[in-house]
Amino acid sequence: MKTITVILAAAIFLFSVNLAHAATEWNAQEYDLYPGDFDGDGKTDILYIAKDPSMPSGIARSDGTGPNMAWQSWASNFAGINWSGNAYKVIIGDFDGDGRADIFLQSTTPGNSYLLLTSNAGLVVGISQTISENQFGIVWSADQHRIIAGDFNGDHKTDLFLQATLLSGANAIVVSAGGFFVSLNQTWSDGYLGFKWSTVNANVFAGDFNGDGRADLLVQAKPTWVTVNFDVPFPVPTYSPNMNGVVLAQATAPIFTAVGAQSWSRMSNGVDWSPLTNNIVIANVLTHSYTKRSETSV
Repeated sequence: MKTITVILAAAIFLFSVNLAHAATEWNAQEYDLYPGDFDGDGKTDILYIAKDPSMPSGIARSDGTGPNMAWQSWASNFAGINWSGNAYKVIIGDFDGDGRADIFLQSTTPGNSYLLLTSNAGLVVGISQTISENQFGIVWSADQHRIIAGDFNGDHKTDLFLQATLLSGANAIVVSAGGFFVSLNQTWSDGYLGFKWSTVNANVFAGDFNGDGRADLLVQAKPTWVTVNFDVPFPVPTYSPNMNGVVLAQATAPIFTAVGAQSWSRMSNGVDWSPLTNNIVIANVLTHSYTKRSETSV
């Protein structure tokens, strides 16, 4: 089957798997890389996280041609956190709205997650907030929720959407207030606004699709597999109508309501929305205050 990629004004940053930058070789076997403007100078820097506990992690600044300036590095147990071994999912965003990228570490298994804000110098100095496994009455670990970052209320601070990994799980919006997460803003169950929300049934993306300065949610439905009995039974993907859609963020709470909801079926506007044939890529998502606007479009 031919795979077609639907790109929503995508900007692509390519790394060689063995380039030497900032006194470290960032090969894919040993490092994971995350872009962000950590010093607030308008140029994209790189957070590099080692997979081997004997190797350093850190941030390399951009000199205008690439992330070539060694800036900050730390050991694999910096701030009492296990940085290696894929113990955390890394989410980058400007959580305090100061124009510099910060780091959120979501535990992959039950345990604490951590928010690390950059200082006035742009350096990561330690843990700013510890999020317990059941903070605010919702499970934070990656086995229960996939986290998607976006400025959902338009205050130039990055918020979080927690997408349930289970059909029975709760989906939630957690808004950043002054660089800290203080409470749930909104929660909903699978089926809200007519959509299937869990990672089992949908891919969800954040992007400012109407240009109002607030990140919206795009839902791409996954197929339901039905076994067809011929000579040899085999599964066939089926698609319920109107399971794809977008929910536009509202200026007042709750942020996501029926007012901003639109839905469409698999074949719509000349596009096949099935994830089996199309990949959706969102660019310039409003996850950081230094991202002035979104350029997402079909």
